[in-house]
Amino acid sequence: METGLVSVIITTYKREFSMLKEALDSVLAQTYARMEIIVVDDNGEKGERSLQIEEGLKAYPQVRYIKLPDNSGAQVARNTGIQASSGEFIAFLDDDDLWEPKKLEMQIPCFEDPQVGLVFCQGYVFEDGDMEHRRLYHREGTFKETVDFDGMLENDTVGTTSQAVVRRSALDDCGMFDVALPARQDYEMWLRILKRYKGAGVDVPLFNMRIHKGERITSHPMKGIRGYQKVYRKYKKDFKKNKAARTNMLNEICWRLWKQAHRYPESMVYAVRLFFVNPGFVLKKGLMGKLRRVIKWLLAVLLSALLLFAAWQKIQADQNTLELSFYHVKSEKVKEGFRIVQLSDLHLKEFGEKNRDLVERVNALSPDIIAVTGDMNMEHNDDYHVVLDLCRQLVEITDVYYVMGNHELVDYAHRKTGIRDDIEKTGVHMLFNHAEMIQVNGNEICIGGLINEPYNYVEYGGKKFMDEYVRSEDFKLLLVHYPEYFMGELEDMPVDLALCGHTHGGIVRLPYIGGVYATEQGFFPPFTEGQHEVNGSVVIVSRGLGESHKIPRINNKPEIVIVDVNWY
Repeated sequence: METGLVSVIITTYKREFSMLKEALDSVLAQTYARMEIIVVDDNGEKGERSLQIEEGLKAYPQVRYIKLPDNSGAQVARNTGIQASSGEFIAFLDDDDLWEPKKLEMQIPCFEDPQVGLVFCQGYVFEDGDMEHRRLYHREGTFKETVDFDGMLENDTVGTTSQAVVRRSALDDCGMFDVALPARQDYEMWLRILKRYKGAGVDVPLFNMRIHKGERITSHPMKGIRGYQKVYRKYKKDFKKNKAARTNMLNEICWRLWKQAHRYPESMVYAVRLFFVNPGFVLKKGLMGKLRRVIKWLLAVLLSALLLFAAWQKIQADQNTLELSFYHVKSEKVKEGFRIVQLSDLHLKEFGEKNRDLVERVNALSPDIIAVTGDMNMEHNDDYHVVLDLCRQLVEITDVYYVMGNHELVDYAHRKTGIRDDIEKTGVHMLFNHAEMIQVNGNEICIGGLINEPYNYVEYGGKKFMDEYVRSEDFKLLLVHYPEYFMGELEDMPVDLALCGHTHGGIVRLPYIGGVYATEQGFFPPFTEGQHEVNGSVVIVSRGLGESHKIPRINNKPEIVIVDVNWY
């Protein structure tokens, strides 16, 4: 690391070289001389864009050029640049933005305070081709020259990466950009730094953010919303301690769902959550004008839901009443039809002695494949004979394929129990971030199992497995415990059929509305049961068989899922 050196990292993707050239020229015009410039090309090895960049950069011999083999996303590109850098400070610039000449000269002195890890600044926003009518990036009177973690949690007072300069040692302490987030990686990065370091701001416009019709995260509202949701979940404990931050974040998600994504039911769910966090805020401000009436209606629905508890005897009887749910899937890759029976989320429940009632129902369905999608055990439990007894009986019917859920993974990965080996000894095929090629009724099927929770998708090999898995041209049958993957990480990775569990059907199911709560999705979650189409993937979510919560399943009978592929 070279003292005083600023490593300027410019990431580029789907951009004309003329725009990248403007960004480069704005860096070279800096009055601060001690710089290295690194351009990271995220267009992939093949393509006209990369050829244009390589040709154009011949005029910039002082620029270090790194070309990624495949399009990997802005955060992977930034992290690549960080790893290749040698400066004491790291500055970021998007290829469509520009710096003012004195940007670094005015920001670097802020690092004379050794506790400062992040320096940001005021800036301009301009429409492409119209620099004369710029407006301030931070509204006049709102810029803060100092910011701490709690303040940042309440409002993102920093913003885009193009204004930020970071002390390299702060990145070494806090880690690099989180590539698992679909958006708002910059906000999450600043939060992480500000947990350990101070932030300093320069209230002078020193960068220019360009608004144009090209590729930008801000052009995809749902990516931004999912980014906010993941940040909220990642820092959930911190948000719970800070009522103002929690109010602002829920309000931001609610507003964006309503105004930008036009997802009104999901927006109303967040409005209800916001009401319970800060009723005064909702009733005084009225988020979307008529929201008070909407909330009153939703509260009436929630009160109606409470009346379901009056039918307690019926609820208790339902806990042991198996329900069959049939789905039909068509695929041109399948020549002869076959049947899959899916079992999920047993949580050591028994339907008859040694689950004989359950086994008899499965046997009567004559499945070609039995798919088990996890959480058959209870975490922190060493006596899982119920699971082993069931597996021994199921393998007598047909081939059984099993992917772990979070309850098994806690015991296997953290408590180092022998649950995986014990299940495999029964004859079950355990799928552990890998796939097997099988033949069923003359069909070639690539059956894969994705483990890990979504936030560990990259770190523990899930992404590497899926990148390879989706290349298969055979019928892809994916077992994955978490349907939440199809709200983010797997949204754009089509498989022919995915079977999921985990949500327990939303625990309490309301007529015409669906599940009330799922751990990873919150209230009124979108993926709790049934068949869904997600960008070319058929996703079927099982309500499961057992329960792991103190709240009983209400209007939510234990479910055996039957999927017939090209059955008729």
